[in-house]
Amino acid sequence: MCAEWKRTRLHPGGLAELVRVEAAAVATDTLRFQDSLSFEDGALVEPLACAVKAVRRAQVDAGDSVAVIGLGANGVLLGLVSKARGCSELVGWDPDPARRAHALRLGFDEVLAPEEDLPEKVKRGDRSGTDVVFVLPTGEEAVLSALSAAGPAGRVVFYSPVEPTKTWRLSPHSLYLRDLSLLFSYSCGSADMREALALLAQGTIRSAAIVTHRVPLVRAAEAFALARRGGDVLKVVVTI
Repeated sequence: MCAEWKRTRLHPGGLAELVRVEAAAVATDTLRFQDSLSFEDGALVEPLACAVKAVRRAQVDAGDSVAVIGLGANGVLLGLVSKARGCSELVGWDPDPARRAHALRLGFDEVLAPEEDLPEKVKRGDRSGTDVVFVLPTGEEAVLSALSAAGPAGRVVFYSPVEPTKTWRLSPHSLYLRDLSLLFSYSCGSADMREALALLAQGTIRSAAIVTHRVPLVRAAEAFALARRGGDVLKVVVTI
């Protein structure tokens, strides 16, 4: 979707000391970060930029209520960027107690366990749902819960890749009458990268609070195993 990227090539170079970058990308998209930032802050720019794009697409504004289903590193980043945009209430849901603890530690107002019904929790007082819902699990139950939790004219953002063969059974009647916006957010662009870097430079979000495990390059396979484990593992960095 990015016109700039269409004119250049991407040379894969993960987990390497050197990487090849097209001259045009160096000229226009090389971001310089302040001496006060660490290399781990730099490594966080891209995943944070993906969250920046999704929050912008959801039009999160001051006073909005936000719910996040799935509290891994990406879910936490979505919540923190929403907070930076001025959301008034940030609620998270995850089956893993360690992830719920991470979210509370990092600034979520409330976190819910599987036995707590998210739609019912956000429909309290005179409120009939939350303004924005970010959903990271791709199972049908999580998707239906997200749609049910959204209030009138709410925005539901699907953030994770969905398997090609996966389908969801949705009832459009209620979604239509409630005037919901169903949105998908994939990857990020150069403007998102710059905003993410600014958030890190301002100290609004710092890698020290997100990175829980560090593994040297020679043990990179262990890093992937840790990331798959979840639980107390929020973000893993491979160090060189």
